[in-house]
Amino acid sequence: MSRRHWTTRDNRRATTPMPRRISPGSSPHGERPGGDASISVMTRSILPLCLRPIKKVVAPLPDEWLIAKHVHSAFIGTDLEARLRGAGITTLVVTGLVANHCVESTARMASNLGFDTYVVGDATAAYDGTGLDGTHYAADTIHAMTLMNLHKEFATITTTDEVLAAMTTG
Repeated sequence: MSRRHWTTRDNRRATTPMPRRISPGSSPHGERPGGDASISVMTRSILPLCLRPIKKVVAPLPDEWLIAKHVHSAFIGTDLEARLRGAGITTLVVTGLVANHCVESTARMASNLGFDTYVVGDATAAYDGTGLDGTHYAADTIHAMTLMNLHKEFATITTTDEVLAAMTTG
């Protein structure tokens, strides 16, 4: 099977909206609404993890977990569920790439495991794709359909602004 060749991506700003929009002097890390802690989940990439540094703005703080995953869902082959349960965390806020792969897999599994799951739609993105019949689907269509499929069934779809507001109102 050949390695997937990525095509056009929608929502090019998806990798930066939350840290970019947090006010100066505040941090994207630390306590979340409901007392949930911040967790960083690193994904496998074409290059080894040690060669792909985490962007400074979202790098985990010394006391935060860093969980390396090797498949789409952050729950498979990791101790993420055990850590969450051990820490009493019941709410997850999911962001990242690619919406219809890792984000969707992780959100679905989180919901199935009983976590209150939120996906930040404007902090996720998708790539163009081709269906089995050869039909081309634009990235924004795939992104919208992924969020639609998740919403209310597996997760609550939210925005960066809504998450930031919830963080400030506690």
